[in-house]
Amino acid sequence: MTILKMTSTEALETARENGVFRKYPTRDGDNRCEPIACPRVSPSFSISKGEKIATMGSCFARSIERILNSHGFDVLNYGIEDHPFIKNSTSGFETLNKYAPVAMLDELRWALDPDHAFPDSGGFLEIGPDKWIDLHTANPDARPLAEIRQQREVITSNYRKIIDCRVVILTLGLIEVWWDNETHTYVNWAPPIPYLKNNPDRFSFHVLDFDEVNSSLNHIYDLLCRFLPRDFRLILTVSPIPLQATYRDMDIITANAYSKSVLRASIDKLVQTHENIDYYPSYESITLSERHLAFGDDNVHPTMEIIQLNTQRMMQLYGENAALDSGKFDLLKQWIEGNFKGLSKNRLDIIIGEVEKELSKAVFKLEKKETEIASLKTALESQQTEMLNLKINHNAQLELQTNTISELKNMIIPET
Repeated sequence: MTILKMTSTEALETARENGVFRKYPTRDGDNRCEPIACPRVSPSFSISKGEKIATMGSCFARSIERILNSHGFDVLNYGIEDHPFIKNSTSGFETLNKYAPVAMLDELRWALDPDHAFPDSGGFLEIGPDKWIDLHTANPDARPLAEIRQQREVITSNYRKIIDCRVVILTLGLIEVWWDNETHTYVNWAPPIPYLKNNPDRFSFHVLDFDEVNSSLNHIYDLLCRFLPRDFRLILTVSPIPLQATYRDMDIITANAYSKSVLRASIDKLVQTHENIDYYPSYESITLSERHLAFGDDNVHPTMEIIQLNTQRMMQLYGENAALDSGKFDLLKQWIEGNFKGLSKNRLDIIIGEVEKELSKAVFKLEKKETEIASLKTALESQQTEMLNLKINHNAQLELQTNTISELKNMIIPET
């Protein structure tokens, strides 16, 4: 089913109005990809300074929260960042990470919908004597059951406060998930491998398709419509952080491409359906940018500089006095000039090392070509010598044959 239909007149008019953004940028033209990708954004609403904002998503969402909080926005999750169950956990603030749309839907249902309570009887997993984990959090710590229930109540109570937020930002991460066959829910974190080996029937691994993701997003939207202010606005993004491991029989790079593509396609379907939803292209901005500027040393997590750039750009574009986005702006130039020069020695060494590696490869290829050319030249010269020798031999044989014929002719027809 199509997500958008236009008449030919509308299509031509849209193409005309889209101007330079209609065609993919080239290096000799309006290059919006290098060194930092900067896709056009057309906000449909504005955000006031100090306004309450709810965020949910992966560790990329946590980074956005930190920056928004530092700029004076009232960010929902910062109400519990210092709570002992959060602060003292292994992952700290990252405990709140949510990765798949199905996990986000469950979290919001437990917080908002009285008909969907957290499955307390089976929602926690016992991995040892009075050692329980909540797989609906990220990188969960093992705690006594009483503590794990308290932690769950802290998280659920926090998300109930989303009803006071007019703006919600959801960052979708992945579509490879684990299904709990006992509670009939998707979990947010993969069950421990020892538990899977000892209890092979408890969980099953699922790879979501477009329909499942789209259904989850629609249910999330319906929940927000029921419980949030009537003028609420939703910003959807896709996390640029790739899958870090897969259970599928394929290269993680290929599995990640499918994961992000399904999320991205599902978002577009939703955006085209509802006027109060925007898509913010931080995924494209980061993944299409020069990798040494966009990603840290682990090649997985974006640099804080690129996150700051995208978050500041979001605040600039969604600010009450924001001007129409032209695709490039002064902040980009300032960031490149300020941060590219200020890279850490470690990152500079990596960049220099990569450049030297590429130069070594180029030199090796050049030397290999030169060797091949020299070999071809030698072979050609050898062939030329051989041809010359063949020609000399041929001429000699021709001359011998001519002399022989002359002698035979004189013997047959003596001279008078």
